[in-house]
Amino acid sequence: MEKMLSPNISLLQYWAPIKVNGSIFLSTADQPFAFYNELDKRLSSYRKICLDTSIPMDNYSYKESPPGRVFSRRLPEYNPDVPSYSSAEFPLLQTAIRLGIHSYYAFPVSNLHDQQCLGVFEIVSTQPSLHLPNLIKWLNFESVGLYIPNSLDILFGPSKPLDHERLDDIEGRLYEILERHSLPFAQIWIPFSLPSSLEVLYRVGGSINECPKPMYYEFEYSSEVCFIESGKALVGRAFASQGSCFCKDVTLLSINEYPVLPSARKARFTQSFAICLQSKCANNIVCVVEHFLSPNEMVVRDTKTYLNMILSTMKEQLPGFMVASGKELGQRMLVEVVTVSQSDELDSFEIGQHLPNVQSLQGGGETTEIGQPLPSVQSLQDVGETIEIDSFCQQSNLQKKFNVAAALLVPSCSSDKCDSLNCEGTVEVDPSLPHPIEEAVTNRGTVNVDVAHDDHIEATSDIMQLDSHFEQPNLETNSA
Repeated sequence: MEKMLSPNISLLQYWAPIKVNGSIFLSTADQPFAFYNELDKRLSSYRKICLDTSIPMDNYSYKESPPGRVFSRRLPEYNPDVPSYSSAEFPLLQTAIRLGIHSYYAFPVSNLHDQQCLGVFEIVSTQPSLHLPNLIKWLNFESVGLYIPNSLDILFGPSKPLDHERLDDIEGRLYEILERHSLPFAQIWIPFSLPSSLEVLYRVGGSINECPKPMYYEFEYSSEVCFIESGKALVGRAFASQGSCFCKDVTLLSINEYPVLPSARKARFTQSFAICLQSKCANNIVCVVEHFLSPNEMVVRDTKTYLNMILSTMKEQLPGFMVASGKELGQRMLVEVVTVSQSDELDSFEIGQHLPNVQSLQGGGETTEIGQPLPSVQSLQDVGETIEIDSFCQQSNLQKKFNVAAALLVPSCSSDKCDSLNCEGTVEVDPSLPHPIEEAVTNRGTVNVDVAHDDHIEATSDIMQLDSHFEQPNLETNSA
């Protein structure tokens, strides 16, 4: 406690589990505490009230108190503005407001060897918007056999999944997305496994649109400090499903699954869209991008239309990423709806488009971006037949025994160029290849060609017409 010196007026106290008549409670009585900077009468009064408070841990009432939530989840909780709590989230709220308590931070203390939670440290201050978690940054609790989950140590530690240059590039591209679609805020979350084997996500970066409000910065720092568990809230669910999630109002989520809820409420964030992405080239980095939507835009736009516009811009700005499930950005995908009220009629909906048309090219030598429709097919010479391939043209399904599209697509992303996250692929047409399609249609016969199952093509090399509607199977991608 002596090393956690603070230049600000604050109270540090420890909550420990005790057993009373067979039931477990958290209590700060007879536990270590300290006043920093000076003895503040308001903080002293708060300490006295806490001495008479016991938090039951044997039922769900622990969820109504920050120390109880922290002890149960074994994850920290931070709020730079205590009045933004609700009474259900902070039972001593009215007392804290009366005493002028503003900044709050609680973090669990666990045994390093077996990860058993030993108790909870709580720091409160009468000064608003203090970065209280900085008090424990760089403190070596492991040297005394203790462990404290601190996202700041991970974020600024030696092992980083994203270097500053790449992160700055992604944040710059996120800003372009925000600006184009009038989005106020977006941030990036990276998965991490705690020593307790709990899989969580922590914030590594983000972007704020122009004319940011002070509460946006409070929300940003709260997100840096707090973890989100895999499978919870939008970010956790998007990561667990390797897909995307949408919520009409994040302020209606539970603080137990969305620990930054009070700060989101203060920032007036409501509708949110989160999508799990994976880099195509560099280290298979998996991340979740959380977007907060503009209420004004949502009033005049349909949700699906608005998300399709955002998805299209993401595809343009982040060409080195794909959806973690294996789909390309812009390809039709399912969006899970996180229901928070009875007005949420759907559990999910689809956005994106069917796979773009890829049509046979004549003349060769042209280059087309992956994900963009190839030029319109012309009638085949001497026949007038038109052949279409409705596919996204991934390299994995183009190396067939027979050149059914009369084109060889060669990705420009070579191994020595894959050191950047934004590795945009291109495809080229080799004019030296034969044209079996043109030869095949001379007899005007037909045979259905299935890209995923083409065994039946081998016996029919001279009569061929491609089915104009098939979809590429999803690519299996391992998360990082």
